[in-house]
Amino acid sequence: MAIHFYDESPSPLGEQLARLRASSLLVRSKIPVVVWGEDALSIVHRVPTELFDQHLLVQDDRVSDAVAIICNELNYSPIDAANDDTWGDYKIYNPARPFAFEGTPTTLLQHNDLNVTYKTLEPDRILIHAASTFQYALQDLSRSCLNPSPPSPESAEVRFPTIAAFYDSLLDMMFEPPLKFVHFRSYQLLRTFVAYLTTYNVSDEGITKAGAPPGEFGLIPSCLQVLDEVKDENKPHLARPFLEMPVDRELVSLERSLIRQARLKDTGVVYTIPPLPYDPYKRSKGEISPTPTPKLLQQLRESRVHDKPLYDCIWKRWPRLLRGIRL
Repeated sequence: MAIHFYDESPSPLGEQLARLRASSLLVRSKIPVVVWGEDALSIVHRVPTELFDQHLLVQDDRVSDAVAIICNELNYSPIDAANDDTWGDYKIYNPARPFAFEGTPTTLLQHNDLNVTYKTLEPDRILIHAASTFQYALQDLSRSCLNPSPPSPESAEVRFPTIAAFYDSLLDMMFEPPLKFVHFRSYQLLRTFVAYLTTYNVSDEGITKAGAPPGEFGLIPSCLQVLDEVKDENKPHLARPFLEMPVDRELVSLERSLIRQARLKDTGVVYTIPPLPYDPYKRSKGEISPTPTPKLLQQLRESRVHDKPLYDCIWKRWPRLLRGIRL
């Protein structure tokens, strides 16, 4: 199957207009908001994806206000997410099937007439998230962008994550989820979004690697630019798919936490490394999870020797990046 790359949004203007009604309403109501998920991928980052549940990230203390405004002005109502089939985990991995955003202020809204949304092109459902759930700096306007071709004047001020901010929100959610365990359905979706961004926006029609001397790695300029802009702790992990390298979730999680700890220490913030999210499927099988940290540290030492070209590539461009990992 051939892949088609786009120079502009594959989402038609009529679809954009319908999908952006809720966020436009929040902008008019002075509620800080960023459109996330498939809508952001398709509308501003040129990813040809179908649009499913809409995700809106709002200021933490305005979630209830956003819900009230959308439900009062548009044809939506809150529904109970506890037993939601779409956002419950796969039963084979976790029989309890917890909601992906359990324990957060996330509110799920559903259109009051699902028989008309296929005609009106409005989202069937909207998830209103607190921005902090995705560790998203909503007030930093350098981390968001406008639609270059808005479908209407009222939607022109709606903001979307930049490429770097999108990657950061995805990786932060993957490795520090709101739950204490891996939610496989959510994790799988986040990985898919990372792949979409890389393939359809950052890559050169699928190419991310560049020529390099023997024993070294090279990346195309757009990949290096993104790595420059994402958080320090997310650089090594993001470099791996760019370089088509395998990823070990537990090792990368520990590596990322150590780098984040060092980055925040430089700003005077004390960051305590949280326990690694455990694998509920492995736990149900009686396997020890998570792997003890000393064992992971040893594995990380060994992987750094094995993946020397990766770390050389990282060190050359960001020489102080890995200073927090004293191996």
